[in-house]
Amino acid sequence: MARTLSSSRHEAFWTLAAIAVTTALSLSLCFVHGDLGACLALVAVAALDVVAVIAGSR
Repeated sequence: MARTLSSSRHEAFWTLAAIAVTTALSLSLCFVHGDLGACLALVAVAALDVVAVIAGSR
């Protein structure tokens, strides 16, 4: 069955939502423990994930 553009965007939306939720939870744990290096690493990885999802949905 061929994927349509709308299903691809739907999958991308839920993937981006999952990235946002997991990043927010991870960042809150990093802030609680005061590990700023880990916070920066999480933001960098999340940004790369977002770019990969957007590029893959096009």
